[in-house]
Amino acid sequence: MVSAPQPPRSGPELVELPLDDWEPMPEDTGPLVNVQRYLDAARRLWWLPLASIAVCLVVAAAWTVRQPKLFRAAASMVIETRTPKLLTGVEEVVDMGAGGWVPDSFYQTEHEVMRSRAVAAAAAVALHLPENDAYNGLAALTDPAERARRIAELDPADLTVGRYTVEPDRRSSVVRIVVVDDNATFAADLANAVVDAYREINVDKRVEGNRDASRWLGTQHRDLQAKLEGSEDKLIAFMEENDVLNASMESQLDEVRQRAAAFNSQLAEEEAAAIRDSLNVAALKQVHEDPALVDTLPEIQAAGVVNSLKTKLIELRATEVDLTARYQADHPRMKLLHEQMATLRSELQREVDAVLTSLERQKASREASIVGLRAALDVERQKEARLNKLALEYNRLKREKDSQGQLFDMVTSRMKEADITSALPYNNVRVLDRALAPKAPFRPNLTINLLAALLLGAVLGVALIILLELLDTTVKNQIDVERLKLPFLGLLPDIDTGGARGGDKPTIEGRERDLFVLRSPRSAVAECARFIRTSLVFMSPDRPLKTLVVTSPGPEEGKTTTAVSIAITMSQTGSKTLIVDTDMRRPRLHKVFGVGAERGVSTLLVGESTLEATVQKTEVDKLDVLVCGPPPPNPAEMLLSQHFKDLVAELAKRYDRVIFDAPPLGPVTDPAIVGALTDGVVLVLKCAKTRKDATAAALKALADAKARVLGAILNEVDVTSKRYAGAYYSYYNKYGAYYGSDDDGTKKAAGPAT
Repeated sequence: MVSAPQPPRSGPELVELPLDDWEPMPEDTGPLVNVQRYLDAARRLWWLPLASIAVCLVVAAAWTVRQPKLFRAAASMVIETRTPKLLTGVEEVVDMGAGGWVPDSFYQTEHEVMRSRAVAAAAAVALHLPENDAYNGLAALTDPAERARRIAELDPADLTVGRYTVEPDRRSSVVRIVVVDDNATFAADLANAVVDAYREINVDKRVEGNRDASRWLGTQHRDLQAKLEGSEDKLIAFMEENDVLNASMESQLDEVRQRAAAFNSQLAEEEAAAIRDSLNVAALKQVHEDPALVDTLPEIQAAGVVNSLKTKLIELRATEVDLTARYQADHPRMKLLHEQMATLRSELQREVDAVLTSLERQKASREASIVGLRAALDVERQKEARLNKLALEYNRLKREKDSQGQLFDMVTSRMKEADITSALPYNNVRVLDRALAPKAPFRPNLTINLLAALLLGAVLGVALIILLELLDTTVKNQIDVERLKLPFLGLLPDIDTGGARGGDKPTIEGRERDLFVLRSPRSAVAECARFIRTSLVFMSPDRPLKTLVVTSPGPEEGKTTTAVSIAITMSQTGSKTLIVDTDMRRPRLHKVFGVGAERGVSTLLVGESTLEATVQKTEVDKLDVLVCGPPPPNPAEMLLSQHFKDLVAELAKRYDRVIFDAPPLGPVTDPAIVGALTDGVVLVLKCAKTRKDATAAALKALADAKARVLGAILNEVDVTSKRYAGAYYSYYNKYGAYYGSDDDGTKKAAGPAT
């Protein structure tokens, strides 16, 4: 037999499931898995968002119709950051603008002024709201005196505060006064009244500030004038007393300091020269004592006579050297030469003494000059000290007079500017647009409300889908099976939809449903059953699985149909196969194969029949059936008996494959008992019905009985949905065209059967 193309995640290898410490795998929270999961849920529950949107739209429409109609009016104005300059050089006493640099606090302050009770009260008075019974709440009063008293006690600001809002434009200096009211005319009037009231208060602030400044400046002007005159009188009296009227104190001090600086400079030069003279005299005295040092002094070197004598002496020394080589010391020429040299040395000594005498005289003269300069410098310093003492008092009086003069001039100038600016008609706030009575209501806005309801309904619908999906704990696909640490043996498509396509076909019931694999061997259901058979066969190639138990966690999950399908596909491979009905509470195999139910497992276990007489043939070649027989009152005790163990062993000897159709694991323990005696247990999980916790409880029961779990089969899967088919979805889409429509409503293959 040629196997069908195998889908992804082919049959599992035979591994022992560690049921002793079994626990489910953690949920896969990968983004791709979650996105696909919720997309599939949206395809199934698409009507939820539509219903939610419809309900929200109806509620929003009904609520909008019942709401009162409100009108919105807005007046805008511009706040200039600088006040107009009508006169050049005249500064405003009260600056209404913010200057060159505009801080946010300036605009924030102006906005708060617009919201203030003063502006609100002025707007109310301008609109005569205190006398208007529609707004003052005094319509019920009929006594004129009481009415007048209540109006007098009424605060106008209470009638308008909170009835308008200030909406500044963050990108400009434009501010809007917005009023929302059920009266369109009143909304426009109130917005304009607030703008006018704010502008008037702004101008009043400038005028009142200028007036206050003028009064204060006038008082300061008189006081400063008297102080300035007193300071001038004190300064004149001081200069007369100290005879410094012919020149300023500063000029006299400068003259004395210049003379003292000149004397000090000359004194420094003379003292430096005297030091040089003293050093030269001491050096000449050394030369006098030691003529050999005559060439070390620049003063001697500068003398022309000394240089001439030194030149002649050098020439005679050269001659002496020449004559010494030819004559004796007592030779006449040598004696004459020595006399000439002695004469020259004597003259040179006299010249050095003359230079020494000149330097000593020069030194004495400098010392006398130094004494005179020091005396003159002391005189100038005494004059400077006296003038400095006078200058302290003079400068104090002069600073006082200058300070008083500056203050007097500044106050005089500002007083004149205040008088001028008080009469200037300007305002740094100008009206941009006055409010007009709106023709259409501002609220409620049916379009916006319906759009909001549409969005809210869509969000609620999606939220409901997500909530329902999160609350769904059923096993839906291969991934859910593997998260339970169960080997995935394969899936069986929903027979009612014909396997992979044809969801519009009629429902198949009874024997036709159970024997669908036999009746439609070319259908997708048969292909899947053969794939499951292949998975089971190749799980243990060295030690074939001879005895299998097919059960499910709960009732009505398709375990009998699955067991029959597996048995049919097993027999189609040529294996001698037996299917045994061990569901002794609700047996059904005798109905599936249309055989008698008088003899079966129950009669075998009590010895009322033999195996040869009890096993019955079916319409499927090489497939026999052992039905339950009469249902016993104690199924669990019978399955626990030694007779049943012997029966299982005998059946394994006689047949290649023995498949036990066991009851569900939830209500009874029979499957666990039978599973412990066989090669393994196959769990059947109904797609989108079997709960994960029920599957976990079933696995725990099998673990307690030491039964070996081979894996799980996902039954009644809608393979057209990625939510249920998982990785098999692409397989059935790829090979779906392989099947054509058969007369019985199933799929037929275009080629040979596998």
